[in-house]
Amino acid sequence: MVSNSNRTNQEDRQLAEYLVQRVCDRAAGRTEGECLRNYPRDVYFIGNLRPRPANVDDESGHLRELINKLAPVAFGAEFLLQPDSDEIEITVKVRWVCYYRIFPTLHRQREHQQQVTEADSEANNDTGTVHADNDTEITEIPLSPLVDQSATTQEEPSEEDNTIEAEREREGQLAELESPEVTESAHDRRRGRTPRDTLFIRFCKIPCEATGQIILRHSGVDEWAIDVSNLRAALDQETARSQQVALNDPERVRTSSTPASQIRVPETALISDADYRAFLRSLQTDVVPEWRWEVSSEVRYHDADPTKLVVLIEFVNTSPQRDNPNIEAFLFDTQAAFIFTGTTVHPFELELAPRGFRYDRELWGRGFNCAVDRQLSQPITFVATHTLIYPQMRYVTREAPPARFADLANNSIPTLRAIVNAMEAYRQIWEQERQRYIATNPDWEVYSGNEFDRDPALWPFRFPYFPHPAMRDPRD
Repeated sequence: MVSNSNRTNQEDRQLAEYLVQRVCDRAAGRTEGECLRNYPRDVYFIGNLRPRPANVDDESGHLRELINKLAPVAFGAEFLLQPDSDEIEITVKVRWVCYYRIFPTLHRQREHQQQVTEADSEANNDTGTVHADNDTEITEIPLSPLVDQSATTQEEPSEEDNTIEAEREREGQLAELESPEVTESAHDRRRGRTPRDTLFIRFCKIPCEATGQIILRHSGVDEWAIDVSNLRAALDQETARSQQVALNDPERVRTSSTPASQIRVPETALISDADYRAFLRSLQTDVVPEWRWEVSSEVRYHDADPTKLVVLIEFVNTSPQRDNPNIEAFLFDTQAAFIFTGTTVHPFELELAPRGFRYDRELWGRGFNCAVDRQLSQPITFVATHTLIYPQMRYVTREAPPARFADLANNSIPTLRAIVNAMEAYRQIWEQERQRYIATNPDWEVYSGNEFDRDPALWPFRFPYFPHPAMRDPRD
């Protein structure tokens, strides 16, 4: 293991990226192939889209605004384009995840209905294992050596303990005569509070991806026509494929009446594996999940610069059957990538950010319920993501040259001169950064050059205990 003193900035960055990625992956459902015990919409919250209501007028304005913030129905982005020709092509790659409900295993259903048989209990006791969430076996963890294992052994009861136990037994017999229901064990009482015949919740994941084109054509003097048919067809084809994947799964959920009816599992179906399979075969009504995307695009001229276009691309979850308990109509982990051809993409300007070299006022796309990230390795590629990460340079305390209090108290001038020399050397780093800014953005010199040059000139005033380069030793 690398010690803290030897850890580099690169290792710190990699550790931070790993931790952030783990949190985001779990919150988006990327680390698991199934969702157990709860509906996916109640577990995964990064990048999920609820289905758009059929009648928006049924919701009040404030309620609709609150629900849209908690669970939006759409995402998208706006881009600022400078057309290079009369036709612009935008290649769009959309990724998302669907979930469909499947039957649980017999063991899970028994645990859910608290009907674990003696055979299951003996098997678990013999093997010393417990069942994990993914139906795998995990070796039971032994007692910690810090625990006094002698406390787990039975001690001989004293005469006082026998008297107390006999008194409790007499009280229990009297209570049983008055109220027979007290003879139920804690296990029985717990079963009474739990739904005894509902189906254990289990959903399976389907990763989806669709790629299509959006075409913008200059059809007149000031008119631009938009064609999204290619992308819409690609989305429809992928949603149809995901539906077929669910229907081809032999473990998909079926019901005994309507597709939206609740499935009740009788206790007789849990006696054996054969009884459970026979019960599942008796459910003949197919539950057909259906997912649906609606893609739209708008174009208008930029208010400040009429030679540029503002293009909006929006994706809406219009899946039906939003109230069916056997169907998950939400779409999860939604992402989109945009590649532009025949145009130059310009950034928007974030006017709320201060103008200066310390602040980046450029927005390479205005996200709608998401953020837009420009891929530095591919300048014409932009990604709409729900977890945009902004890296920040690490603040480091300078320890060279050394400036100990004893040296400053006894002989301060040599120490202060060393600090001045270090600050003068640091000016060279500023000059290197200045040239890098100019090479990255040709307009940087006009907007930020003067402010950049003023900052080093203020060092002596910001740090008055640092001597000015022209200072002299008063003893000379």
